[in-house]
Amino acid sequence: MSEVRKFRGVTLVEILVALAILAAVFIPAFELFRSGASTARYTEDRLRAFLIAQQQIEILKHACTINKYSTDKLVGELFKGGNPRRFVVEGRYHVALAADTNFQVEAEGKKAVVCNVKCEVDWEANGEARHVELEALIDRVYR
Repeated sequence: MSEVRKFRGVTLVEILVALAILAAVFIPAFELFRSGASTARYTEDRLRAFLIAQQQIEILKHACTINKYSTDKLVGELFKGGNPRRFVVEGRYHVALAADTNFQVEAEGKKAVVCNVKCEVDWEANGEARHVELEALIDRVYR
């Protein structure tokens, strides 16, 4: 006589329960990775915008260290008519740069004239408008 073995099969209910458990574990993990990637992209965009603004301010800062003629000539050419200079960097960062070379400040009863620079960078990410603004007061220290 031959031996008959009885195998118990896996039921459809057991498969569905196993899939539900796997989904409960992996879906939050995938969402965590997706949100992490989104946050990394946002941080990278914001850092790039900040660096663009900082670079523009550094250009004017460098002009202020050379001599008064350099500052006035550079700022005069960049901002004819008092309007901010507008341009696009890398095809997506919209930059507005404004400067006032005769900005007066007062501290402890003393007045000084400095160069006030303001740089705004706008871009779009995931259908939302983003904005970074950087402002600096640059002292005229000629070498």
